[in-house]
Order: sequence, then C-alpha cells, then structure tokens
Amino acid sequence: MNKIHLNLPLNNAIHHLDDLKVANHKVEEVERLTEEQEWKLKHSNMDYHLSFLSYVGMVTTTIIFFHSVLLLLLQTLP
Repeated sequence: MNKIHLNLPLNNAIHHLDDLKVANHKVEEVERLTEEQEWKLKHSNMDYHLSFLSYVGMVTTTIIFFHSVLLLLLQTLP
C-alpha cells in the first residue's frame, strides 16, 4: 500500500470540509461553555465565603453588643 487513491468528487470533499468547520465551531462552543461554568463555580465559592464571613461578623458584633450592655447594667447596680 504505497499509494492510496482517493477518487472522491469535489462535492464530497467540500461537504466534509463543511462538517469539519461545524465540528470546530461546536468544540469552540463547548470550550466557551466550560470556561463560563468554571468562572461561575469560582465566583459562587467566593460568594459563599463572603456570606460566611458576614455571618461570623454579625455574630461577633452581637456578642460584643450584649456584653457591653451587660457591663453597663452591672455598673448601675449598687
């Protein structure tokens, strides 16, 4: 098999070329969707961390506030 003879009409070759272009477009679309999902996942994790830190800050502020109120009440007692 030193030589492979392709006796394809030009229309078939062009049709296959169009198929390759469509396949390439689909691969690019999948890559874009993958990058978009990775970006969303990264930012959703960031939102989770910010929400958690906000919760910790709220709890800490509440504890400090009630501790301060308790100290003021204790100072007013004889």
